[in-house]
This record gives sequence, structure tokens and C-alpha cells, in this order.
Amino acid sequence: MRLTMKILIPIGTLAEEVKLIDVILYLERYNINPIICRTSQGKFRLAEELSRFDLIDYSDNKYEIGILTAARRLVGQVSAAARQSGSAAIACVGDTTTAWSAAISAQEEGIPLFHIEAGMRAPSITSPFPEEMFRRSIDLLSTFHIAFDKVDLMNLWREGCLRDDCAILTNSTVYDDMLRRQTWSPIKEHAVVHVHRRETPLSALICLINTLREKIIGNYVDDIYVVNNRRYACAEEKLKKIKDIILINPIERHKFLRLIASSRFVVSDSGTLQEECAAFSVPHLVFRNETERPYLLSHNAPAWLIGHDPAASLPIIRGVARYAREQIGVRKLRQEWAGGSEKIANFIFKKISSVGR
Repeated sequence: MRLTMKILIPIGTLAEEVKLIDVILYLERYNINPIICRTSQGKFRLAEELSRFDLIDYSDNKYEIGILTAARRLVGQVSAAARQSGSAAIACVGDTTTAWSAAISAQEEGIPLFHIEAGMRAPSITSPFPEEMFRRSIDLLSTFHIAFDKVDLMNLWREGCLRDDCAILTNSTVYDDMLRRQTWSPIKEHAVVHVHRRETPLSALICLINTLREKIIGNYVDDIYVVNNRRYACAEEKLKKIKDIILINPIERHKFLRLIASSRFVVSDSGTLQEECAAFSVPHLVFRNETERPYLLSHNAPAWLIGHDPAASLPIIRGVARYAREQIGVRKLRQEWAGGSEKIANFIFKKISSVGR
């Protein structure tokens, strides 16, 4: 069947790919041709499942370090891709520079914008920065909003972003990606640390690792895996010298999910990882002062906000480690949380069919 309608899907980070891949696969079923625009924001291998779709690739281009310079370059890439492909709309996800560039490009090209993961809010526009600034401005510029929780919809309503029939509420698309990979794993004697945000000081990460090494290893877990990333590349040698931790480079997603699912507990500042831990019911210490996903800090998802001072939060860390020691068995995904991607594809199909270009 010839796919008649086109929609541009900008992808600049691995997290965006994870959240969009199942939406893209479902769009094809609705006779919509997803045109993938690979921006120069991140360097990663595009998933094999996306290889059959049309691709406009800027990933070999240099990614500028400064926010303004990077945004200017990415807006040019997304706008050019929209014109080149003749797309009837753009769909973006989250709060990245690529997503913000998609919002600006949709305005420039005069085509609708679908914002997936809309309405998430942190208390301060400067933390995290620029992500919180991006997500608020993207929602103001969006034609259609796709929210993952009632709290997010209320944020959009309060800010005057919502219009009749222009928003839906559905489950996070992260869960569809996890379900498709059929990830499960028995619980093992390790914990995982994954810290990468701009606002997390290196000194706080070092203090966290030392606290876990001195107070947790040997008492509650045997090993601590620390995920290396480019944010702390300058301190890689320093991290390697810390005894009793295992520093690992980023690994394939299915292997990473298995590592998370088998962990006694996880310490991270990642929003996506907050969702993944919730889906597996993995105890999660959120290494941040605030989160845009407050609804995941509940009894249904064992998670605790601990800030950036490990010494002050040591009683919580110990309590969670003790609680995690009591868990046994095999962790599997909560399947009732999946299904968001198909609902989003259906929503996009209905709206793009009525709008046209």
C-alpha cells in the first residue's frame, strides 16, 4: 500500500528514539509515511526497526556546544527536512534541543505540531535548564498535545495551552518499547548509578559513589555499576580510581533494560529511567531536587526524591537498600501500562487527515 500522508519525526537523542519508535511503527499501519529527520544532536546507532523508513540524515554534521548555536543549527536542519519531504505535520517528543527546534520549524513552515510527552513541569524553569524552558515553550507552540498523566493535562489547561479536541491522555510510549523487547530478569546482587544531567555537579556524583561504596556495598549489594557518559568524560580517570565500583560504557538498550530489571535498586537523575524503574517496580532513588514526573513518586512505583546531598539522604538510601534486599523473584513489565503508541498514532491519523497541508 502506498503511504499517502507524510509526517516529519525529528530524532536527536537515544531517549527520543526510544519514545518514538513504536509510534512510528504504528503510523505506518494508518497509511502515514513517517519521515525520520536524524539531527546532529546525538551520536548513536539508529534502531534496525527504523531502517525501512525514509531518512533525512544530519547526524554526521557537527553538533555545536552552545545552546543558541546548537538550536540555530537544528532549526535549520528540521525546517529543511520539512520542506524537502513535503510533510503535512511534525511530531516531536519531550524537552530536547531537537524537540524545541521542531516546534520552531513547525511555526516557520506553517504546519501542525504534535507534542508527545506534553505538560510535564518541574517547579523551576531553571532546573533543569534548558529542558524546562524548552518543554514549556514547545507546549505553547504546539497544535496538538499528547500527555502521559492527568497532572500533565492539568498543567496544560492551567497555562491556557489546551483547545477543544486537541489533546489526549495516554500511557508513556517508553512502556511499549520495553514490552516489545520482552525484557525480564531475576533480581541480582547489584545496584546501578546513572547520572547525566547538566545541573548535577560532578562533586555530588563523586560523593554519591563514595557513600554507596562505604555504606552499601557489602551490606546490601555486592556490586555498583556506574554508567559512564559524555557529561562526565573529563572525570573518567577519576571515576575509574574509585575502588569497588564497576564503570561501564553505554550498552545496547535490551542489555541495559536487563541490567535495570535485575538491580536491587537504581540511583539516577534520568526522567526516562524513572519510568522504566516504575514499570519494573525497581526501587529508584531519584538523584534530583525536583522532578517533572511527581506522579511516579507513589506506592505504585517505589521511588524517592533524595536531592544532591548523599550524606543528608543516607538514612533514605539505607532504608531503600534494606527494602530492596527483601525482594525476590523475576521482574517483568507491567503490561497494563503499555498501549500508548497505538493510541497516539490513531490520534495523529485523525488530526492530520482533517488538517492536510
